[in-house]
Amino acid sequence: MDEGKKKWKAHLDGAEAAKMLRSLADDIESGHFSIFASQLDIAPEADFKISLKQNEGKQSLECKFEYHGRRKEGGSGDSTGGEEYDDLKDRMKSDFKTIKEAVAATTLPGSKTAERFIRDSRIMCTYPGMGDPYYPEYLSVVDQFAQALAQEDAAAVSTAVTELERLKRECHDRYK
Repeated sequence: MDEGKKKWKAHLDGAEAAKMLRSLADDIESGHFSIFASQLDIAPEADFKISLKQNEGKQSLECKFEYHGRRKEGGSGDSTGGEEYDDLKDRMKSDFKTIKEAVAATTLPGSKTAERFIRDSRIMCTYPGMGDPYYPEYLSVVDQFAQALAQEDAAAVSTAVTELERLKRECHDRYK
């Protein structure tokens, strides 16, 4: 897997540039980029930079895209099958940062990000030798986090996030 960054550039006339920008807008809205050789699923917090430069009848359209999503393998749609541990951890790090920012703003995190973090946490705890002694307690707190979200209990979400952060630090201090 690449490092979560893609760059695409093309020289287009006005009509082609407009069509490509419309396509990019549709891709952003759907969460799936299709301008790259292999389709990418993207997280809502991905960073984009799109520039359009005009030179005598031709435009140069450049799209730089830093994502925290997954590359689809063979069109199966299984976003976790065969995924590298480091890719999973990178996405979890990004999602947890977004979750902590929501808690700091005294709001509930977005449901897609939270659901992906919960799912990824459960998957992470299936990897042997990566912090196994912490898995049962971590999964228990993940369940508390999920329950607090379902009840829209911001205080309980905050408590669970604080506990997840503590467990993450302890585990990473020992296993990283």
